[in-house]
Order: sequence, then structure tokens, then C-alpha cells
Amino acid sequence: MKFLDHEIDTSKLFTQAEVLRLLEEGGEDFTALAPVRNRYHEDFGDELIWNFPISDGANGGIFFVLVREGVLGLPYDAVDTEVDELFALRKATLLNADTVQYYIDLWTPFSDDLLAALEAMKQTLADGLLPHRKNKRSLYARRRARNYGHDE
Repeated sequence: MKFLDHEIDTSKLFTQAEVLRLLEEGGEDFTALAPVRNRYHEDFGDELIWNFPISDGANGGIFFVLVREGVLGLPYDAVDTEVDELFALRKATLLNADTVQYYIDLWTPFSDDLLAALEAMKQTLADGLLPHRKNKRSLYARRRARNYGHDE
């Protein structure tokens, strides 16, 4: 199967049951997805897991995970400083095309608004209208380093 820029051998994907078992046994949090993220990265060059970090009205956010049966939705309502997102496994479900479209419809105005605000912030800072300091390392870089066990 062709997905984004990757050729995916679907027989190498975890099943929904395997992912849920890993989470049940490993703590029901983002760090418990490490075996999935690592194997997918090794096999496909991509984790094939995406975070939708805005509320859909029922959950604080949701992760999308490619599994053999399709796309698994892993909702979360809490985030912990040690283990990141805490999943609500009782709400985990396979998504259909209509549900994915619902998330697209939620994301688009959020993304457009955030991008416009970020561009305005960048311009305001570049013009010297607000004070700023240069960080040594971005929050994003620090989080990626922590999730993959690299030194900060």
C-alpha cells in the first residue's frame, strides 16, 4: 500500500489488538507506544503515528495510529510530564473516512488561525516591536530527544 511517501507492507503493521495490549500492559500512555513507533520507524522510515492535539468536544486530543485493520484512534484527556499523553483506552476505536473528515474539518480552521498568529508573531519580533530572546534549543527538539532517548 502506498501511504504518503512510504510503501507500506500492511502485514508488518501492528494489529489493533496488539497496540491495545501494549498500552494495557505498558501504562496506557504515549511512552508505551515506543515499540510501535520504533518498529514502524525501522520498517517504514516513519512512526506512522500522529497527534491531533486539539479537543474534539469529547476528548482533549487523539492520536492516529496506522494498524493492519486501518486507522486506530487513541483519545486522551490528560498529559503527564513523565509519560506525556494518558490514553482513554475504553474510547479507542478504528476510524472510518467520515470520522477522518470530521477531524480534517476541526483541524483546518485551527491550523489556519495558528499559522496566521505565528506569522504575525514572527514579524512582530523581527521588527523589534516586542522583546525576545534566542533559545538554545527548541521545546520541540527537547521533546523529540526525550522520546527517543537522546541526550539533551
